[in-house]
Amino acid sequence: MIRVSLKKKAIALVIISALLTLVIVILIIFPAVKRIRNLDGFISASEEEIEGSFQKTTRLKSSVKKLSETIREIGELGDMTSDKSSELELITMFEELADQNNVTQNLNMQFSGSEQIKKKNAGLKDGGYYLFSQKITGRYPNLLAYLRSMEDMRYYLIVDDLNIRKNTEDSRAADAMTMNLTIKIYSK
Repeated sequence: MIRVSLKKKAIALVIISALLTLVIVILIIFPAVKRIRNLDGFISASEEEIEGSFQKTTRLKSSVKKLSETIREIGELGDMTSDKSSELELITMFEELADQNNVTQNLNMQFSGSEQIKKKNAGLKDGGYYLFSQKITGRYPNLLAYLRSMEDMRYYLIVDDLNIRKNTEDSRAADAMTMNLTIKIYSK
């Protein structure tokens, strides 16, 4: 049998250990590191996708909240419009306001129907609006009280024109003022 010196045995052992280590590194560690890097990329991509989904969900929840608020406001808008056949109620309401605030008024009313609305792209979907032209005469504080009373009405009023001037037609009432007012009230 051949005797190998201890030095050669040690060198052979170091070489075999280095080769085994190299084989382990090449066959086990490198593929494991490569898989870990692939998993890291997959995890990053999944994380971005989940973050995007979370943001979409957050926006959706916010939109749903806003939608319910919008639906509530639309319902309130329906309460602020008049029925198509409520001319008498509206005229009576304005006459009562005039009586309550000690003013006199001349009231003209005109209804703009849905065909006119479609042409002008104004008004509510199926309705139209009432156009009131008013000439109101009284003392200045009473005219202001009349306007404040109009603010408390349940209808949504759109003031197209408003002007107040000293009344020159009636010389008996020195402090009389005239207010010309044009108002729209939408119908359902």
